[in-house]
Amino acid sequence: MDRNSTIGLVLIGLIITVFSVMNQPSEAELKAAQKKEAAAAQKADKKDKQAKTVAKTPSQSNANNASQVVKKGEITTKKTMIYAFLKMATRTTNWCSAQ
Repeated sequence: MDRNSTIGLVLIGLIITVFSVMNQPSEAELKAAQKKEAAAAQKADKKDKQAKTVAKTPSQSNANNASQVVKKGEITTKKTMIYAFLKMATRTTNWCSAQ
């Protein structure tokens, strides 16, 4: 390697080092990012807990809703009653697409 190549490589290394040091986040930025991540995690945990409580109760609420539909006189056969129950179940969970 000649002298110009060595100087060029040293300058490139120096530029990369200075660039990486200048772009490091400060302590305040790190703390703010940690607080933001913690808040997002708490929010996600809260949504998970709400989803679990909702997932536990749909069978009871769907049975009540099915009986309300029967009281209205809309269901006349077992087939239509099953259809109505599946339709109500899809309101709370999207795993069934009976229409």
